[in-house]
Formats: sequence, structure tokens, C-alpha cells
Amino acid sequence: APRSVIDDLRSTDIKAVIDLSPDLEPLAPGVLDVPVLVTIDADPATLQEVDPEYVRVELEEIREQTIPVSIEVRGEPDLGYYRAEDPTVVSDTVRIRGPASLVDQVNRATGGVSVRGARETVEDQVDLSPVDINGNRVNGVAVEPRSVVASVPVKPMPNVKEMSVTLMQLGQP
Repeated sequence: APRSVIDDLRSTDIKAVIDLSPDLEPLAPGVLDVPVLVTIDADPATLQEVDPEYVRVELEEIREQTIPVSIEVRGEPDLGYYRAEDPTVVSDTVRIRGPASLVDQVNRATGGVSVRGARETVEDQVDLSPVDINGNRVNGVAVEPRSVVASVPVKPMPNVKEMSVTLMQLGQP
């Protein structure tokens, strides 16, 4: 291109794409070398070289799987006189979807409910995260539904009764 065109050239004037949908057979999982297609939106300019000419792309199978839901109870109910029981959820399983290698890592979907300071059953909409067997989050996997309603019963401890205390002043201070 002439120097005046090159001096005014911006990165938005050059577009580089790879196309995975040309007249190929349905794509199968595996490694492909796909050509990089470049266009320049500046006149008069011509393309001299593309580097790299090809990009290596790895395609993976999309997999779906049903996994269990695990709800973590966080915090302690009010004053130690109450106890939190095991949480219940509307649905104890969810579906995950994503690349096979990531879906295979997922062990369960987990979320947490805080019962800190509670004196009665806590019900909450809990966002779920896919995690591996060690509890580490697995990114790149979709969870459906993304959240569930969890309920944690909070009940008084047995043999404990809450009472008020009234102080009476005796004598002179």
C-alpha cells in the first residue's frame, strides 16, 4: 500500500478469521489445521503474507451428564442454642454440559447457604458451581439449572429454653 494508506492503517482495518464451516464433512473431534483468512479494509492495499498461515484447532465432543447437588451449610445459628440440620433441595441432581474432558472432571455441583445467627429455617436460592473430586471449581462447563432452592431447618437444641432475666436492685449503690 502507499505510505499514506499504511500511516492511516488501524488494527480494526485488518480482520483475521478461521472458518470451521466450509464445505467440510461434519467436524469430528480431533486436531485440525485451519487456514487463517485475512481481509484488509483499506484501499489500495494488498495482502503480502499471512503468518501463521494455519492455526491448529482441537475439537472436543460436547457431553452432557447428570451430577448430584451438594449444599454446604455455612456459619452457626444464633447463640449456640440452635442447631442446623441437613439441607434439602428441590432437585438433588442437575445436568452439566461442556467439552468431554471437562465434564469428565466434574464430581458434583455445589453451593452454600448461610445460617449465621438464624433462629428458624433458612431458605435460599443457591447458585451452583461444578467442582471436581477435590472441590476445585471446573470452568468451561454449563450447569442447568444454574441455581436451586435449598432449605436448612434450624431448630432449638433439646433441653435448652430461652428465658429473660430481670435484675432487681437490692441495697444502696
